[in-house]
Amino acid sequence: MAGVSIFELLGAYNVRDYGARPDFNRDSGVEISDCLRQASLASTANGLVFIPPGTYRIDTPVVVPSNIMLFGFGGASILKLGASQNVDLIQSSNTTNIRICNLRLDGNRANNSLGDGNGVNLYNVTDGWIENVEALSCVADGFALSHCTRVKVKDCRASDNGRHGVSLSACEFCRLS
Repeated sequence: MAGVSIFELLGAYNVRDYGARPDFNRDSGVEISDCLRQASLASTANGLVFIPPGTYRIDTPVVVPSNIMLFGFGGASILKLGASQNVDLIQSSNTTNIRICNLRLDGNRANNSLGDGNGVNLYNVTDGWIENVEALSCVADGFALSHCTRVKVKDCRASDNGRHGVSLSACEFCRLS
């Protein structure tokens, strides 16, 4: 089976197939969100969305819908906020069953001094999992969880963020480990 990756065998959607490019010359946030949306609509996708290694510029937040696993290749899959954007890198609101794994999120705070840009911003998420994600240099928090239930943040790192590494507000049964 030459030319077939393990991710293709698993039925994962690849963000590059939707136009996301790791060249940092243009916004890939819209394309990544579109890939996530398509995976959530497809019955055979298994909800898996893969971000291959590279640095992807994000000017528009990546929006994670319900029943999705967004994963990368650890520190080699980088979402980096473009200059003067001041938005969250990843957002999910009013969703269930989401997973965000194996990514590096760079808030590019040196070029984004205003606003409330977080690395991951979850609002009213039930049954979420964030694992092996590094959030650095965000204007606000590395990981911001508000009104969430049963969200687990495991083996994550946050550094050089403007406010907190992890911020929990009105959450129930959430766990940091």
